[in-house]
Amino acid sequence: MRRILLKKSIILLAWLPLWFAAEQPLLAQNIQMTGWSELLADGGAVSWSSNNVIAYDHIGAPGQTGYFNLYTINPNGTSQTCLTCSGAPGASGLPGLNNGAPVWTPDAKFIIFQVQAGPSLGNFVLDFPGFPGEGAGNDLWATDTLGNFWQLTNQATYSKFVAVGGSYSSGGTSCGATTPQNVTFIGGGATTAATGTIALSGGVPTGAITMTGNGAGYTSAPTQVQVANCTGQTTITGAELSGMGGVIYPTFSWDGTKLAWGQRLVPDIPGANPNAGTAVWELAVATFSESGGVPSLSDIQYYSPGTSVTPYYEPRSFSLDNSTVFFMGNVTPGGNVFVRNIYSFNLGTQVLLNLTKTTVNWNEYPVALPARYGSNKIIYMMYPLVGAINPHCVADYWVMNYDGTDNYQLTFFNTPSSPNYVPAGPDSPNRTPGGACMDTHSWSPDGNQLVIYNNVFAAHGQSGPQGPIWILDIAPANATVNAASYQSPPLAADAIVSIFGTNLANQTLAAPSAALPTNLGNTTVSVMDAKGVARPASLYFVSRGQINLVIPVGTGPGPAVVTVTNPEGVQSSSTVNIASVSPGFYTMNQNGQGVVAAYVQVVPASGPPTDEPVYSCPGGGAPCTTIPIDVSNPSDQFYLVMFGTGFRGRSSLQGVSVAIGNRSVPVIYAGEQGQYEGFDQMNVQLPNSLAGAGVVNIVATVDGVTSNVVQIQVQ
Repeated sequence: MRRILLKKSIILLAWLPLWFAAEQPLLAQNIQMTGWSELLADGGAVSWSSNNVIAYDHIGAPGQTGYFNLYTINPNGTSQTCLTCSGAPGASGLPGLNNGAPVWTPDAKFIIFQVQAGPSLGNFVLDFPGFPGEGAGNDLWATDTLGNFWQLTNQATYSKFVAVGGSYSSGGTSCGATTPQNVTFIGGGATTAATGTIALSGGVPTGAITMTGNGAGYTSAPTQVQVANCTGQTTITGAELSGMGGVIYPTFSWDGTKLAWGQRLVPDIPGANPNAGTAVWELAVATFSESGGVPSLSDIQYYSPGTSVTPYYEPRSFSLDNSTVFFMGNVTPGGNVFVRNIYSFNLGTQVLLNLTKTTVNWNEYPVALPARYGSNKIIYMMYPLVGAINPHCVADYWVMNYDGTDNYQLTFFNTPSSPNYVPAGPDSPNRTPGGACMDTHSWSPDGNQLVIYNNVFAAHGQSGPQGPIWILDIAPANATVNAASYQSPPLAADAIVSIFGTNLANQTLAAPSAALPTNLGNTTVSVMDAKGVARPASLYFVSRGQINLVIPVGTGPGPAVVTVTNPEGVQSSSTVNIASVSPGFYTMNQNGQGVVAAYVQVVPASGPPTDEPVYSCPGGGAPCTTIPIDVSNPSDQFYLVMFGTGFRGRSSLQGVSVAIGNRSVPVIYAGEQGQYEGFDQMNVQLPNSLAGAGVVNIVATVDGVTSNVVQIQVQ
């Protein structure tokens, strides 16, 4: 009879006490929001200059009803000025339609912004597709805020030659060889006729056909043309069609030498949503310069990374070294029409990376953190589980590394248990759970604050007021991560975590026994959950830069504040999200990667079971590596016993799945290990079919939350 594996391992592994005292370097500084205040009750897209002036756009009064205009204001709410309203210095030289989406040059000399080209289609309702958030028919302009304006691009219209078939006909009597004639294209899927003029040459119509009407449709492949005052029939070989081009969302490199924007290439229905039609966008990057007080663009380069047939590029920031553009787009497949990902695109190597890799969320507004917080982090907006119909945006800010790793939530405006919760307004009673849609954001000169736009207009399904402009107070935060995987929150109660920071303790100490203290060298940690209940944490290890501890049992779900008090009484904190599970596996290299901390128990048909290692650690600074496991004997049973933390709170064993390579394997046990506080164990059966698999990845999913990826080797 084969022996059955014990659910809980009771072996004392020699490396465990040292492991819980393992110290790792902090690679980058985390941030936290410590407070917020309202600057304006109704605003729009924002940009904060290096000389401490905020630019923003706003629809309506004191500007023209239904149109966006460009404003500036001081951070204390004084000196609010409309730069593009009727009567403003120099504004008479603008088309007088929509203006907005501002971005300051890094030296604060100019604001670059979008301007909707004229003429008006009749009223603000018909002109609305040209508002700054859509960019149809827009160009880039610059202003020095002193009444001087300069047009930088000429992309509001876009022409392309199309081959067409068919004929034209008319009952007139005159047909000059080069006389311009009025024409109307019919067919080709147009919802509104494209009218204009055409020049006749040798009986073949050629020339420019321009769009008129309300801009609701475009003629992409007309089959007939009617020519006034010209008799007979002739074949049309082609025509030059003009439609609505545009630009969207300019952004500067940190050194001010590059300006990037999204540029619309192919005429289609208005709007930035590429899934609504066949619009094609590209990423434009130009050299920005100034001569004699006049700004200009030169050496414009165009890029179309990705595989989408209707790509959309919305650049928002450059990396601190100015080599890489971060943009929102849809340039990889997957998800409904509102799903968006954050990408990085290196201008030198042309390497495109999908940083968010989602098929269900709307991610937008990636902006690099200032240098004071390190050199590799981005703040961005995330709207989870966006619907396939016109969405009511519910979005908070998140932070991640340049490579898309170490995501953590920065704001909790839509979390009901958070003290910063913003409920949905009375005009949107069906929205849950919150009423905030974090939109554009910009750093203060010292990096201590963010000016942000809460897009209530989008939160209420594209209706009602635009929404307020807030100023968030930002401070450095301890980085609090799963101690096994080194992954960012959510974390779990009764799980082991690591805090990284500075001046956390004045000496390096490890707990003297498995009975953990809550005070180690006069360093303490408390965890206050979303209900305001504070509990002391048990401590495994403290040092100046790191603490290993256990999130107290009973810590409720939602945002929790983890506060460290060092021996001098100085406190530092971080806000983390607490969930029921936060699965992580320890690895022998103590970095959450590579060979898993585990062993294989071999249960033979007769005789006692044996334990086989899965790793080799040569020492001397060399990394631990996998060693082969033989699972080929069909008479034996093989069980992989892995150690981790954060999964004892699972709903049931049926809620746990493990994939080894491309195979799902049976999970025998997932819960507490029993010897050490917060220490968990997961046992899975290794089938004989794994024989010969080589080095394989292992990942567990616990109640929908995935673990870090670890490895074993199967011979």
